[in-house]
Amino acid sequence: GYVTKAAGGTGIEGVEVCADQLTCPSYNTSAYTNASGFYIIEGLPAGNYEVSTSNDFVFVDLYWNNKLYWENADTVIVTSDNTTEDINFSLRVGGKITGTVTLTGAPMIMASIYATHTTSNYSYYGSANNYMGSSADYTIKRLPTGTYKVKTSNYLGYVDVYYDDEPSQASADPVSVT
Repeated sequence: GYVTKAAGGTGIEGVEVCADQLTCPSYNTSAYTNASGFYIIEGLPAGNYEVSTSNDFVFVDLYWNNKLYWENADTVIVTSDNTTEDINFSLRVGGKITGTVTLTGAPMIMASIYATHTTSNYSYYGSANNYMGSSADYTIKRLPTGTYKVKTSNYLGYVDVYYDDEPSQASADPVSVT
């Protein structure tokens, strides 16, 4: 298949395409796209697979057939001695959330920042690392359009909060991403 940009339709080089077999024993493998956006995954045992993209660029990853989340991913059926073709992906540029985690008192070593999509409850994450002071910047990228609730998570004993210092998801202000 091919992995292309939704805007313009040109191929994207270096995107990993993952095939995960849905039965036990499972078989998982992947391949990377070439300069034209073409990929081929060879040697798969017959079975049902979940096929998805994975990238560190600016694109929102997808499951086959334009599905955002594994819960509603379509199955790709691989049969013996046949090629399953046209498992194509058209990736859109995602949005991002950036900010600063500020602590009072001791320096922060690391905090994870989670952005939970309000309609799917699927979470994306970033991290804030600072070894010198009491605040650190973070970025969560490749986000699908929508609204998110953003929360800290740390292992240092600090009280975790939602965006704008809210104590709960219900009281947290949603963050809009386009």
